[in-house]
Amino acid sequence: MKAQLSADYLVILAVLMLLALLSLGILGYFPDIGKNLQAKASYDFWQNQARPIAVMDAIYRQDENRIYFALKSHSQEQISIKKLFVNSTQLALFRNDATGEQLCDEITCKVSPCDCDFEISPFGNASAFSELYAEDASPCGENDNYFLEDFSLFYTNARDSSDTLQEKGYYLLAITCG
Repeated sequence: MKAQLSADYLVILAVLMLLALLSLGILGYFPDIGKNLQAKASYDFWQNQARPIAVMDAIYRQDENRIYFALKSHSQEQISIKKLFVNSTQLALFRNDATGEQLCDEITCKVSPCDCDFEISPFGNASAFSELYAEDASPCGENDNYFLEDFSLFYTNARDSSDTLQEKGYYLLAITCG
């Protein structure tokens, strides 16, 4: 009888310990577990739930010091991205094709705010890259596959010309290190 109670006690204790460890991981006390869950939520939000503009991919190319974006419109109207912010810093955009056309009215938006004119057709895909991103050190650590940054867009649509802010601060953008 006492052996059965001891075994039951040990099983209950093991379950409680497992729940405690999972809770600590989710809350971020174990950086890898919490960061991986946060990145998974970020990918899911920006690729599947963000409207009207989804970020299908964001890759930081360390050799070029730029972020490459693959965007998708979920709107029935043409959308024009006016401003793009990563970690609260506005970045100028350039077309990601053979022309490398400048999409903003300045080569850099870090010094003074500038407007971009990055058009995405209804339900279309578009890609662009940012101006130089990291001033000093690469945001990618030696063993990092990605990093998380605050991300927001200002855009207009064909119906009205007012700037609309899409997502500020709640879902960080997971940027892949490439």
